[in-house]
Amino acid sequence: MALDLNLNNTHAVAFPSKIHVGHLVNLVLQQNTDNGAIRGLGDYVSFDNYKDTDVTTFEGKIIDKGTRTNNSYYVRVTNFDPKNPPLFVCEVIDNAMTNYDSRFKDDKLFYNAKGDVVRAYVLDSVVDVFEVSAEGFVGTPAVGATVTAQKNTGKLVVG
Repeated sequence: MALDLNLNNTHAVAFPSKIHVGHLVNLVLQQNTDNGAIRGLGDYVSFDNYKDTDVTTFEGKIIDKGTRTNNSYYVRVTNFDPKNPPLFVCEVIDNAMTNYDSRFKDDKLFYNAKGDVVRAYVLDSVVDVFEVSAEGFVGTPAVGATVTAQKNTGKLVVG
Protein backbone atom coordinates (compact mmCIF):
# COMPACT_ATOMS: atom_id res chain seq x y z
CA MET A 1 0.00 0.00 0.00
CA ALA A 2 1.43 3.35 -1.03
CA LEU A 3 0.52 6.83 0.17
CA ASP A 4 0.00 9.57 -2.44
CA LEU A 5 1.69 12.65 -0.96
CA ASN A 6 -0.23 14.93 -3.34
CA LEU A 7 -3.23 15.78 -1.14
CA ASN A 8 -5.21 16.89 -4.20
CA ASN A 9 -5.15 13.40 -5.76
CA THR A 10 -7.94 10.99 -4.97
CA HIS A 11 -7.91 7.22 -5.35
CA ALA A 12 -10.83 4.82 -5.17
CA VAL A 13 -12.02 3.61 -1.78
CA ALA A 14 -13.55 0.12 -1.77
CA PHE A 15 -15.05 -2.49 0.53
CA PRO A 16 -16.08 -6.16 -0.02
CA SER A 17 -19.64 -5.51 1.22
CA LYS A 18 -21.31 -8.83 0.47
CA ILE A 19 -18.83 -11.11 -1.22
CA HIS A 20 -18.97 -14.83 -0.50
CA VAL A 21 -15.44 -15.25 0.79
CA GLY A 22 -14.60 -18.67 -0.56
CA HIS A 23 -11.20 -17.79 -1.97
CA LEU A 24 -8.69 -15.00 -1.64
CA VAL A 25 -5.79 -14.64 -4.05
CA ASN A 26 -2.51 -12.78 -3.64
CA LEU A 27 -1.79 -10.70 -6.73
CA VAL A 28 1.59 -9.21 -7.61
CA LEU A 29 0.54 -5.97 -9.28
CA GLN A 30 1.99 -5.16 -12.69
CA GLN A 31 1.00 -1.47 -12.43
CA ASN A 32 -0.26 1.02 -9.82
CA THR A 33 -3.81 -0.08 -8.94
CA ASP A 34 -6.57 1.45 -6.83
CA ASN A 35 -8.67 -0.57 -4.44
CA GLY A 36 -11.92 -1.60 -6.12
CA ALA A 37 -10.23 -2.59 -9.39
CA ILE A 38 -11.37 -5.75 -11.16
CA ARG A 39 -8.41 -7.84 -12.30
CA GLY A 40 -7.78 -11.33 -13.66
CA LEU A 41 -5.52 -14.16 -12.55
CA GLY A 42 -2.24 -14.07 -14.44
CA ASP A 43 0.90 -16.18 -14.42
CA TYR A 44 2.08 -18.07 -11.34
CA VAL A 45 4.91 -16.28 -9.47
CA SER A 46 5.41 -18.33 -6.30
CA PHE A 47 3.31 -20.17 -3.72
CA ASP A 48 -0.01 -18.29 -3.50
CA ASN A 49 1.25 -15.36 -5.59
CA TYR A 50 0.11 -14.65 -9.14
CA LYS A 51 0.60 -11.73 -11.51
CA ASP A 52 -2.53 -9.70 -12.16
CA THR A 53 -3.86 -9.38 -15.69
CA ASP A 54 -6.93 -8.07 -17.48
CA VAL A 55 -10.08 -10.02 -16.67
CA THR A 56 -11.69 -11.80 -19.64
CA THR A 57 -15.35 -11.35 -18.68
CA PHE A 58 -16.92 -9.13 -16.04
CA GLU A 59 -20.26 -7.37 -16.00
CA GLY A 60 -21.99 -5.74 -13.09
CA LYS A 61 -24.83 -3.44 -12.20
CA ILE A 62 -24.88 -0.49 -9.81
CA ILE A 63 -27.71 -1.41 -7.44
CA ASP A 64 -27.59 1.28 -4.74
CA LYS A 65 -25.68 4.15 -3.14
CA GLY A 66 -22.98 3.00 -0.76
CA THR A 67 -22.40 3.91 2.87
CA ARG A 68 -18.61 4.07 3.33
CA THR A 69 -18.20 7.42 1.56
CA ASN A 70 -20.68 10.05 0.41
CA ASN A 71 -19.93 9.19 -3.24
CA SER A 72 -19.77 5.39 -3.27
CA TYR A 73 -21.91 2.77 -4.98
CA TYR A 74 -22.82 -0.89 -4.48
CA VAL A 75 -22.07 -3.03 -7.53
CA ARG A 76 -23.58 -6.51 -8.00
CA VAL A 77 -21.86 -9.06 -10.24
CA THR A 78 -24.13 -10.04 -13.15
CA ASN A 79 -21.85 -11.98 -15.52
CA PHE A 80 -18.41 -13.56 -15.37
CA ASP A 81 -16.41 -16.44 -16.82
CA PRO A 82 -16.43 -19.23 -14.18
CA LYS A 83 -13.19 -20.62 -15.67
CA ASN A 84 -11.47 -17.27 -15.13
CA PRO A 85 -13.46 -15.41 -12.46
CA PRO A 86 -12.87 -11.71 -11.85
CA LEU A 87 -10.84 -10.64 -8.82
CA PHE A 88 -11.81 -7.66 -6.64
CA VAL A 89 -8.71 -5.84 -5.33
CA CYS A 90 -9.23 -4.60 -1.78
CA GLU A 91 -6.10 -4.23 0.31
CA VAL A 92 -6.35 -3.11 3.93
CA ILE A 93 -4.88 0.33 4.57
CA ASP A 94 -2.19 0.34 7.25
CA ASN A 95 -3.19 3.31 9.39
CA ALA A 96 0.08 3.03 11.29
CA MET A 97 1.64 4.68 8.22
CA THR A 98 -0.40 7.82 8.88
CA ASN A 99 0.18 8.33 12.59
CA TYR A 100 2.88 10.92 12.05
CA ASP A 101 0.60 13.44 10.27
CA SER A 102 -3.19 13.63 10.42
CA ARG A 103 -3.39 15.10 6.89
CA PHE A 104 -2.62 11.64 5.52
CA LYS A 105 -5.45 9.69 7.21
CA ASP A 106 -7.91 9.89 4.30
CA ASP A 107 -8.38 6.51 2.56
CA LYS A 108 -8.58 8.23 -0.85
CA LEU A 109 -4.86 9.07 -0.64
CA PHE A 110 -3.83 5.40 -0.75
CA TYR A 111 -3.22 3.16 -3.73
CA ASN A 112 -1.50 -0.17 -4.39
CA ALA A 113 1.90 0.33 -6.04
CA LYS A 114 3.34 -1.68 -8.91
CA GLY A 115 5.04 -4.75 -7.43
CA ASP A 116 2.89 -4.80 -4.26
CA VAL A 117 1.33 -8.10 -3.28
CA VAL A 118 -2.35 -7.40 -2.58
CA ARG A 119 -5.38 -9.38 -1.47
CA ALA A 120 -8.05 -9.98 -4.10
CA TYR A 121 -11.45 -11.57 -3.57
CA VAL A 122 -12.65 -14.12 -6.15
CA LEU A 123 -16.03 -12.96 -7.50
CA ASP A 124 -17.80 -16.22 -8.26
CA SER A 125 -21.49 -15.56 -7.73
CA VAL A 126 -24.16 -13.27 -9.17
CA VAL A 127 -25.08 -12.29 -5.62
CA ASP A 128 -21.59 -10.92 -4.83
CA VAL A 129 -21.80 -7.19 -4.03
CA PHE A 130 -18.95 -4.76 -3.44
CA GLU A 131 -18.69 -1.04 -2.77
CA VAL A 132 -16.53 1.41 -4.74
CA SER A 133 -16.24 5.18 -4.53
CA ALA A 134 -16.83 7.31 -7.63
CA GLU A 135 -13.06 7.51 -8.23
CA GLY A 136 -13.13 3.80 -9.17
CA PHE A 137 -15.39 4.43 -12.18
CA VAL A 138 -14.80 5.67 -15.70
CA GLY A 139 -17.87 7.75 -16.49
CA THR A 140 -20.57 8.92 -14.10
CA PRO A 141 -21.89 6.16 -11.85
CA ALA A 142 -25.65 6.00 -11.23
CA VAL A 143 -27.99 3.46 -9.70
CA GLY A 144 -29.24 1.12 -12.44
CA ALA A 145 -26.21 1.56 -14.72
CA THR A 146 -24.24 -1.42 -15.99
CA VAL A 147 -20.46 -1.67 -15.64
CA THR A 148 -17.57 -3.60 -17.18
CA ALA A 149 -13.86 -3.68 -16.29
CA GLN A 150 -11.47 -1.36 -18.12
CA LYS A 151 -8.37 -2.99 -19.58
CA ASN A 152 -5.07 -2.22 -17.80
CA THR A 153 -6.58 -0.33 -14.83
CA GLY A 154 -9.49 -2.55 -13.83
CA LYS A 155 -11.63 0.53 -13.17
CA LEU A 156 -15.37 0.10 -13.65
CA VAL A 157 -16.59 1.51 -16.97
CA VAL A 158 -20.15 2.85 -16.74
CA GLY A 159 -22.58 1.99 -19.54
